[in-house]
Amino acid sequence: MVQPKIEGTGHGIPRMTYGSDGTDHYEVAVDSDGHVKADIQTYPGRNAYLNIPFAYNDHYAESQEATSPDGAQFVNTTAVPAGEVWVVTSVCVSHDDATARRLGLEFYDGASHHLVAGVASAAANDPLNRQGMFVLKAGDRMRGRAYGLATGKKVYIAVVGHKMKVA
Repeated sequence: MVQPKIEGTGHGIPRMTYGSDGTDHYEVAVDSDGHVKADIQTYPGRNAYLNIPFAYNDHYAESQEATSPDGAQFVNTTAVPAGEVWVVTSVCVSHDDATARRLGLEFYDGASHHLVAGVASAAANDPLNRQGMFVLKAGDRMRGRAYGLATGKKVYIAVVGHKMKVA
């Protein structure tokens, strides 16, 4: 896709975007199609374990469902494969039980599940939505949980984001 060229009209001159190396600021370079040319070295700060070079690989969208045998039920997304980092930007968890149920969204870091968000009472198909940035490394995944589901009822999870290849 070729980016549209912005012409100055006198009603606002296009401004330059700059990046910093911590000491100096530099103009951000673009190629002949207007795409940003970048040499991503690391993903700083957000997660210390993710101090590795990577590049965009693909869009990520997944939905899963699980049927309750009885009581608390959970549903997992696919675990991130080795050599990739997935950035989840939106997650939705819901259930189809006629009775309002407690919902939870968890992050699995390869060793433990951690509660990210929850709602005390959600009606059938009333989703728990979370937007943000969940950075998943190899072995990580997201989990949706519905508590007290009747036998045969389902819990659903849907996620979107993007996949990164580890360089």
